[in-house]
Amino acid sequence: MTALIWRRGSTFRMSLSVTSGEVVGDEEVRCSLKVNVGGIPIGAELMEFAVSFAAEDGSTPAMWIFEGTAEQSLSLPIATLIADARVVLADEIVISETVAIQHIRTVTPE
Repeated sequence: MTALIWRRGSTFRMSLSVTSGEVVGDEEVRCSLKVNVGGIPIGAELMEFAVSFAAEDGSTPAMWIFEGTAEQSLSLPIATLIADARVVLADEIVISETVAIQHIRTVTPE
């Protein structure tokens, strides 16, 4: 699993594309973040990402966009974190694959 990078004090965005089925953007979606130890989420939820939806546009699939703020970043540990998304569809609940997020310090002092 390749880790995404989230630099301390910056905003962070990632997306989950719809690969099959039809969605309209009113689905219940939640994306949470925990500390990652060997691919296992450990401890309490650190934060929940803000969620927005982008409809299909030509060859670009529909997707949910998850965003963390710079302020949220300042409250997170410098560590490898792990996230997944839970999507409630009409007839099923889908949990996305997990994604690792490397939360790093800035090189230049804050």
